[in-house]
Amino acid sequence: MTERQFRRWRRLSIGLIAAYHATKHRREKLLAETERFFDYLDEYGLWQHMISWDDSLEGEAYACDLFSELFDCYSHWSGRRQYEGRFYSQLSGCIRAGMDVAAEPSAGVIGFTVGDVRRAFRWHLPKWFLDLYPGIGNAPAGAGVWL
Repeated sequence: MTERQFRRWRRLSIGLIAAYHATKHRREKLLAETERFFDYLDEYGLWQHMISWDDSLEGEAYACDLFSELFDCYSHWSGRRQYEGRFYSQLSGCIRAGMDVAAEPSAGVIGFTVGDVRRAFRWHLPKWFLDLYPGIGNAPAGAGVWL
C-alpha cells in the first residue's frame, strides 16, 4: 500500500463514520476507535505491508487480523463460535469499505448509500473516487453503493 492509499483509506473510513446514521455517542466511540486503529497502523508502519483487507506483502500485517486482534473486546465467544456485535460490525464495515475503495476496489461491503458517501467526503467527491465509480456523481442519494 502506498502512503497515498493509506491517507485515502483513513479519510474515507473516518468520513463514513462521521456520516453514519447512529447516535452522537455511538459515532464518537466509532470515531475514537477508528482513529486508534489508524494511529496504531501508522505508528508501527504496518500499513506499508498491506495490499488489501486479507492480503499483505510476505504474509505480514494482514488488516483483517490486526482489526480482529485490536477490537476483539467487542466480540464474544459461545462454544466454538465467535459473535460480533453491532458496534464491531459498524466499525469493521467502515474501515473495510475505506480500505477496499482506497487500496484494492472489490465492492466487498454493502449497506452504504450514495448519500453516505457524499457526506463522508463532505459533499465533494474527489476525482480519484469518481474515477472508480463514474456514475455515482448523478445517482440519487438513496441509491445503494457497494464499496
